[in-house]
Amino acid sequence: MHKYHDLYLAPGLHKNYKKQIVALDQIYAKANNVNILKKNILASRLQAGPTKANYFAVKGYHFEDSDGIIFNSADLFYKRFRVAGNIDIGIDTGVFSIEKKGISKHNGFRYGVSLSYNYFSFRLGKNDFDDFSEIAPTIQYNNNYKNHSYTLEYTRQNGLFYTYSLCTYKERIKTDHFSISDYISLQDHSNVWANVTANNYSNGDLGLIGQFDWRFYYKTIMDKKLTYNFAIDGYYTTHTKQNNCFYSPHFDDGTFLRINPDYRVNKYLSVLGMLGAGYSFHAKQILYKYGFWLHGNPIKNLSYKLGCIKSNSARSGSSGGGYHYRECKAELEYRW
Repeated sequence: MHKYHDLYLAPGLHKNYKKQIVALDQIYAKANNVNILKKNILASRLQAGPTKANYFAVKGYHFEDSDGIIFNSADLFYKRFRVAGNIDIGIDTGVFSIEKKGISKHNGFRYGVSLSYNYFSFRLGKNDFDDFSEIAPTIQYNNNYKNHSYTLEYTRQNGLFYTYSLCTYKERIKTDHFSISDYISLQDHSNVWANVTANNYSNGDLGLIGQFDWRFYYKTIMDKKLTYNFAIDGYYTTHTKQNNCFYSPHFDDGTFLRINPDYRVNKYLSVLGMLGAGYSFHAKQILYKYGFWLHGNPIKNLSYKLGCIKSNSARSGSSGGGYHYRECKAELEYRW
C-alpha cells in the first residue's frame, strides 16, 4: 500500500499521484516530540507498527496551473497489517480527470492490490482511461538504519501522472520511474529529507530531479499552543531531450527559505501555515510559495488535514514565463 505524501517542491515539474515526496507528517509532528514523528513516518512507511495497525484513508487532490491544466483525483486506501507473520496486504481504488481549459478533458479509473513482506512491497495496479488501459506495477523497498529512513521505488505507467500533460496521455508515452529518498531525524529535533528521481520516458527523454528539505530550527511558545520551524528546501532538474510534449528544460532550479507556524486551537483543530521565498539561479527570478492547512484528531484514531498551496516557477509556457500553480489536498485517515 502506498501512502500519499505532500510536497512543496518542483513547481511545474508535476508529480505522480502517489505523492512520495516530503511528508507533511514531518511538520504536523510537534517540534518537542520526536516520538510522534517516528510514529508517523517510521511506523506507517517502514511498516514497523504494532500487530493491529489497520489503515483506511480517503484522499482528494486538485491541481490547477496558469497553463490551463486541471487535474483532479479521489482515492480510497485500505491496508491490513500483519495478516500472517510479516505479510501485509492492501487495496486501493480511485478516479481521476485531466483537462486543458477550452480544449479537451479525459477521465480515468484506477485500482490495485499490494502485498508487503518485511521491507519489500509490490503493487499491481491498473489504470483504465477513456480509450485505453494499462497495467502499472510498483516495487518498493523501505528500511531504516539508526536515525535514517530511506525508500527505493520503481514504477512504470503513463507519463500523464508525472507531467500532467495531455500529450503524454494521447501519445501513450510510458515512464519508467526510479527514486531513492532518505529522511534523517536528528537529535536537536531538526530533520533532513533528500530525494533523487529519474524518469525515463519512452519518447527518448530522461528527466532527473534532485530535491531536499532541511528543517533546521524549531520553537514552541504560548504554552505549547504555537509551534513553528524554519526550513530550507530546493529542487534541481534537467532533461536530456527537449520537446514540445511536456516541460523538459535543459536545467531548472529553485531554492527557498520558509517558515511553518502551527497553532493548536484545540484537539479538534490546528492551523498550519507556510510562507516561503526563494530564487532561481538559472533563470535569475524571485520565487514564492504560501499556503495553509487545517488538521486535527477529532476522535481516537481518526485524523484529517485539508488545505492548499500556491507557488510560482521560473519555467515558461503558454503563460509566458509567469508560470504559477495551485495544489489542494483533503485527507481523512483512520487507524486501528
